[in-house]
Amino acid sequence: LQLLALAGLFCLCLGYGRQGWPQAVGWCGVSPAFVTKSRVREYLKLYVPAALSIASDFWRMSAVGAFAASLSTLDLAVFTASYRVMWISLVLTGSLTGGVGIKVAQALGASRPHDARRCVVAGLGLACVALAAVAALILAAPRPLAAIFSSDASVLDAFVRARLGLCLATISMNLAVVLEGLLMATGRTRAVLLAGLVGSWAGQVPAVALLVVYWRRSLGAV
Repeated sequence: LQLLALAGLFCLCLGYGRQGWPQAVGWCGVSPAFVTKSRVREYLKLYVPAALSIASDFWRMSAVGAFAASLSTLDLAVFTASYRVMWISLVLTGSLTGGVGIKVAQALGASRPHDARRCVVAGLGLACVALAAVAALILAAPRPLAAIFSSDASVLDAFVRARLGLCLATISMNLAVVLEGLLMATGRTRAVLLAGLVGSWAGQVPAVALLVVYWRRSLGAV
């Protein structure tokens, strides 16, 4: 419903993007003849790596969550609450990256590399400001954040003890999403996929496994 509302308002009513479509006789001035094999092939070259990259991120966190579940029920509860906080923060950086990515793509498409660089710098600056605010909130008020997801005193206390690790994980995760989004805006989805696969499955997941098995069986190792 949201997609239909956005398409109806901005595309049909306000006419956003209409200048970018070739004029033809068809539904709302768009003809299926413009959907060609070459265009679909180029689209899939961008879409498939991007989709697999996002899926790999979900699978990676599921694997990390499995290690947290192997520790204790309390550790799993704290990990789940922490994961929700990280995803809430992604609402800020993800939407910001989406907007910056559109502006970067428009600037590059219009052969304005200087404007594209300015958009990247501005986007990274805003993302850093947003992450600084989120980090300050996590460090200053961890118990109210945890209380959104649980009222158990033991979960709240464990969440407070894990606030520094959560803060660092939130910053690194969000910065990675911002950089990935900027690379995707330039069409480098394959590079994002390869970097994500190496970082996740040759880096983070094996590191968590080694820390949990050989260092200590606690949430700090996750």
